[in-house]
Amino acid sequence: MRNASQLKRGVAQVGQWICAVSVLQAALSIAPGTALAQSTNASSNLQSMTVPLVWRGRALNDVFIRASPDGVFEIDSKSLEGELGPILNDAGKRRLADTLVGKLFISPAQLQAAGFAVSFNLSRLELVIDTIEPDLVPVQSLDGISNGPDRLPATIAPANFSAYLNSNLGLVYREDRDSLSPELFFAGAVRYGGVVVEAEAGFSDTFDGEYRFYRQTVRAIYDEPESNRRWSAGDLRLSGTQLLPAPFIAGVAVQKSRRVFDPFYPTGVLGGRQLTITSPSTVDILVNGAPYRSVDLQPGRYDISDLPVDFGANDIQMVIRDAAGRRQVSDFSLFFDPLDVIAGEDEYTAAIGVRSDEVNFQPRYTNDPVGMFNYRRALSDSLLLGGGVQLSKDVQLLSFESQFVPQVIPGSFQLGGAVSTGNGSGVALSGGYRWYGGNAETRKVASVTVDYQSDGFRSLADFDLATVGRLTATASYSESFSARTFASVGAAYNRISGQRNQSTIYADVTQRLSPTINVTAGAEYGTGSIFGRNFGVRLG
Repeated sequence: MRNASQLKRGVAQVGQWICAVSVLQAALSIAPGTALAQSTNASSNLQSMTVPLVWRGRALNDVFIRASPDGVFEIDSKSLEGELGPILNDAGKRRLADTLVGKLFISPAQLQAAGFAVSFNLSRLELVIDTIEPDLVPVQSLDGISNGPDRLPATIAPANFSAYLNSNLGLVYREDRDSLSPELFFAGAVRYGGVVVEAEAGFSDTFDGEYRFYRQTVRAIYDEPESNRRWSAGDLRLSGTQLLPAPFIAGVAVQKSRRVFDPFYPTGVLGGRQLTITSPSTVDILVNGAPYRSVDLQPGRYDISDLPVDFGANDIQMVIRDAAGRRQVSDFSLFFDPLDVIAGEDEYTAAIGVRSDEVNFQPRYTNDPVGMFNYRRALSDSLLLGGGVQLSKDVQLLSFESQFVPQVIPGSFQLGGAVSTGNGSGVALSGGYRWYGGNAETRKVASVTVDYQSDGFRSLADFDLATVGRLTATASYSESFSARTFASVGAAYNRISGQRNQSTIYADVTQRLSPTINVTAGAEYGTGSIFGRNFGVRLG
């Protein structure tokens, strides 16, 4: 009897669902054989109803539509403008008004052509705004935006044992040798329990002219993500600071930082103005978000003054693609952002091992032991302090750094210094100021930086242990006149011991034609190059 009662209730529930679906179909039905005509009489074949308008998962108020069971629909212009208008900027409101003018109802195809993609969800009876052209909606601050619990991506715990191997094959033609040779690169990892072993290697003749196998990196890793801490051993490329650049070592290390769990890239930023490349790479340089120049760089360590960009640009990005096809974006303006550590948190790195004496695809290590340690802590939302040491037989270095945001004047400051001893001695000083103002459409940025390094100053990252003094000073200012137009001006001075002093002033205006296309026009004047005084204009 109990089973019979459950069966009766189940049949009744199925009957209720069938009735509900039948009612919905009847409400939206069109007489058989009647199509949606293109004439004015066709609208009588559509069933009228009100449905909620949904934008980014949030239901707005209802709009009036006419729809058929096969998904054809049209939207009442007046109710659509009343609900869609408040989420648009001025340009979007004008575009919508121009699109709706003279129309009682509008089709999704007409809205799509105007930059508003909408769809009708028949099963949920709701009108969904799928996309709106970015230029038609206000710029929204990321502050306070977070994914709700229902939007968190699924997390899959790693298996006790797993592995992967990626390979990349390319053909390289060298005009100087009149040769065509294949290059084969491998990158893989093996996990067992909580330990991961990563490795990168390849076959190439790029580095010493001999086609052979090269081992780039082998390291073992154990992570404690709940503490933002990583233990590692093997070939290590650790992060450093502007005055305390980290060398490449074979050894063991522990790092604590939120940023330590980034993907394992073949390149990295060693300091405030240094970039290290370990395999032949193409570097695309972007200034203020606009493509500026593309260069091919061989393995080596590069100071930003060695790259073909102008000092003083307030936002410089390097998009690096190596021979294995991997891509990394290094943003050189981050070092002037106020406090890149959350208040109350700290970061540190401690490592011991032997130092590499060159940058190449396959590292070569010395027999000299080295050790290094650096620590930084955000004492509050407006003050960060830190420092570090590097020790070896030939180099002993002590550094400090600070970032602070004064409450009495706008902007943020960065100050640091370092002293090195050993085979010679020297000092290095670094200072910077950066100010942001306005919003996305009236953005203003001003920055000033001064970097000094005396003759004889050295760190463990200086492979030849021989450095020359230099003084670099830059100043720049940029301002947005609208969401599409901005301009920047700047000046730079660079003095290197034993070389000509160089100075540059420049001005650029950029017009954003679309989210992916910019046009930039500018002028530049400089002194001190091998060509003497020079003046140039650019358009691109």
